[in-house]
Amino acid sequence: MDTPIQWWRSRGWGARILAILALLYVLYALTVFLILPGWARGEIEQRLSGLLGRDVTVEEVRLNPLTLSATAERFRIADPDTDFLARFDRLYVNTSFWASLFHWRPWVSDVDLAGLEVRLRRGENGALNLDDIVTRLRESGEEDTADEPPPEDEASGPPAFTISHLRLSEGRVTLNDVSGSEPSSLTLPVAFSIEDLTTRGVGEEDNLYQMHVEGPDGGTLDWRGRFVFEPLTVEGRLQMDKVDVAAFTRLLEPHFPFQVPSGMLGLAADYRYGTGDGEGLTVDNGRFQLDRLRILRDGNEAPSFEVPTLKVDGVSLDLTERRVSVPEVTLTEPAMRAVLTGEGLDLAIRFGDGDWQGQACTAILDAPFAPLCAPALARRLKQPRDLATLPLLRSYRSDEWPRWLQAAGVSGVEARGPVFDSSLTVAMAAAGGAGVALLPLCMFEQELAEGRLLQPFGTTLELGRYWLTRLRSRAEREPAKRFREWLQAQGT
Repeated sequence: MDTPIQWWRSRGWGARILAILALLYVLYALTVFLILPGWARGEIEQRLSGLLGRDVTVEEVRLNPLTLSATAERFRIADPDTDFLARFDRLYVNTSFWASLFHWRPWVSDVDLAGLEVRLRRGENGALNLDDIVTRLRESGEEDTADEPPPEDEASGPPAFTISHLRLSEGRVTLNDVSGSEPSSLTLPVAFSIEDLTTRGVGEEDNLYQMHVEGPDGGTLDWRGRFVFEPLTVEGRLQMDKVDVAAFTRLLEPHFPFQVPSGMLGLAADYRYGTGDGEGLTVDNGRFQLDRLRILRDGNEAPSFEVPTLKVDGVSLDLTERRVSVPEVTLTEPAMRAVLTGEGLDLAIRFGDGDWQGQACTAILDAPFAPLCAPALARRLKQPRDLATLPLLRSYRSDEWPRWLQAAGVSGVEARGPVFDSSLTVAMAAAGGAGVALLPLCMFEQELAEGRLLQPFGTTLELGRYWLTRLRSRAEREPAKRFREWLQAQGT
């Protein structure tokens, strides 16, 4: 058998070159397989730990010289309060040598991130657990910018690259808030994908993105479309369905003096945003729906604001032309209730019988009630029983219409229609033709005089008076006293 030296001397230059290439490839493979992963793992941990100011660990790094791929597993950024700030199970990156060579730019076939989990925490002082990282990165960026000379003849736009498939699967974001009196938490599963992400030679099938988020109580967010880097253009469709408003507002409760025990949100819109000449944000086919929304002030059992259904359809918007179109709005039986608290108003004008616990009340105006409506509806009303054919706009005092109908000698007519908590809003609805409202005549003398509202029937009903009220627990200040005396004098 020939020795290596004899073999080398007996072969021509072609065989010798092939042998050299084979030896170099073996050395390359051994280096990439055995040596580089450990070095890369140490570099990643050291550099990221120094950059972020947190302990960063990667349990395993694998490099494949045959497929030009890299895999990092069980990555983790430590956090003293939440165990970790961010982690993922596996990151896989597969490059394409021949595509990069052919297109003369970096070309990555796949970037696959699995099991990403982010834990955000708002502390008792209101700071997030990543504020220190943001500050550190900003200061580092400012130092780098100060040290670098100004670029000369630098090409505009992002660097050239292409990623064929970019995916995030089994992601999750958790926000814990301990800044209020009671801790709150919200967790959102997240997944998204981008197909043919590229900065050069953009075609109709390039830069397609798709994102899917599932809420804690079954709501979903779907976001899909495409974008272009230069000039920056983003277009697509955003859709949210059955989003539980209460789950999200729990995070705001420590900073918001109201509770939202229920509410379901849905919205959808097609959009386009461009930074080119004459471009801006446009929205078309917008839809918004809010169901069973209830808002309660802390310490109260009755809702301060309630909306069974609010629907807005056909919304379009063009910021460049400063145009907004909302062709259809449907609001079903809204209700609003004002609450006078110990820290609230000095004076309030209220309607009722004047018997409110803890309040000093001064009668200022008698207010007989009668049905009022738009002229078009008034022409359809010949007798009180005709009210059965029209919506009867109501206040939260449910006995008003039954008492008036009884006074008018009408039976068998049921009051059905939206509920309002303000005479002004119910009068506006009546003037717009939404139905017939039972209103205090003294409050709407101008509308009656101008013919915007008509009184189809002469029957009136005394349901109460208008009162000037103040809390007995607070001494009446001199300006409030003068205003009360002046108001009483106007009514005499």
